[in-house]
Amino acid sequence: MGVINTCWDDFGESLTNCALYGLALGAETSWNPATKQERNTEANFTAHFLGSLSDEICQHLDEISEWSKIDGIGKFSAMTEPMVPFYPALVNDSIKALNQRASVALSVVEKALINDKKQVKKNADLFDNALYAVHRMQWCANRNLTRCQLFRTYNSPTETNTAESQRMIQELISALHELKNEYVKVWNIESRSYWLDVNLKKYDDIAIELQQLGYVPFIEPATDAEGNAAVALKTIFGDKEIHYTLDGKEVKRNDSIYYNPIVLERPCLVKAACFNDLGEPVCAERYFCYHNGMGRLKQLNSPAGNYRPEYSGGGDGALLDGSLGSDDYKDGHWQGFYGIDADLELDFGKYQKVNALNIGFLVNAHDWILRPNEIEVYTSNDGKNYKPYKSFTLTAETPLTGNHTFRERFELPSLSTRYLRIVVKNPGKLPEGLPGSGYDSWIFMDEVMVE
Repeated sequence: MGVINTCWDDFGESLTNCALYGLALGAETSWNPATKQERNTEANFTAHFLGSLSDEICQHLDEISEWSKIDGIGKFSAMTEPMVPFYPALVNDSIKALNQRASVALSVVEKALINDKKQVKKNADLFDNALYAVHRMQWCANRNLTRCQLFRTYNSPTETNTAESQRMIQELISALHELKNEYVKVWNIESRSYWLDVNLKKYDDIAIELQQLGYVPFIEPATDAEGNAAVALKTIFGDKEIHYTLDGKEVKRNDSIYYNPIVLERPCLVKAACFNDLGEPVCAERYFCYHNGMGRLKQLNSPAGNYRPEYSGGGDGALLDGSLGSDDYKDGHWQGFYGIDADLELDFGKYQKVNALNIGFLVNAHDWILRPNEIEVYTSNDGKNYKPYKSFTLTAETPLTGNHTFRERFELPSLSTRYLRIVVKNPGKLPEGLPGSGYDSWIFMDEVMVE
């Protein structure tokens, strides 16, 4: 009987010299699964392959292994994560703190590995692979910190923020060039040229994305001076001319130039583009499901994202901004309410006929997100004193597995009002049999469409 031991990954980037300890452990435990311990195998491999009896080498490699498990830093796909759009879960304070810790910790490991390389008696080139892994994770951590800084600049484009963002981008590009050369070096030690061009193209694509960040147009819901639902266009640094279309056609240089918020009067696909120095368009698009309640939020009485701010949907007005959520509740378009009702008030500015409400929900029982059971609708003449108009009971059961999105329509016959209050009741504690049973549950909602 024989044992085949190999290493691979879905991205075609895996290097055998990065996996020698794992291959040795796999071989050892295949033949002697009950008689050898992991640390003994690592120590023996270090002694025979590197000619060293130091326990610190394995400790330093273990530190690399721990950081490699962190999403956005150590996974193979981490390098190719796009810088934009700014998903709330990727630019909050906890993410910034995590990546700052990673950057510091990996710098310490880097120094330790350089010293280890000097101490071993043979096969010291193995450490080039370990150092490449550290440098790659350092780059990802710094990329994540740059994204946080860009988000800060996007919201507050001061001269200081702009200069810092541009400095960080240039440092990322420079470090990426060095990382690419380092990868070629470790690849050539053990591999032929086949597939190398495919892997190197990823570095080139990342560099292009970084170089064009200042040209990326952002399409955001807004209101004009009269409070009408509108769309605003901007770039991170606010220094590029933006062209746009509202009919779904591709943007050309002779299309309309953006100056002020664009008032919406119907559902539409907004496409925007900035043209770089080569005349190439850098494009973005966003669909808006225009309806009578869009931009008409009076106030949100329940703090969205009250337990996790990244589930705020981007702000209080997210339920009336014309944007629909995807099947990923982390996409930035869903508002989450933990252990509380979702309670919002609308002001139409004048008496408005309302035929129905159409509300989107997301359910993922495994992640504590349940289907609401009851919705209450209130009306008011003055925006202060509300009286019940109608309540609805949702009888469908919550799916216990998987991720599900659905929309519910609630008819409101003969209703004419200026102020409308909608309360989506929290379904209560998580029931027995679900992860976290006994704890509070979430409600996740996207657009409250007014028909």
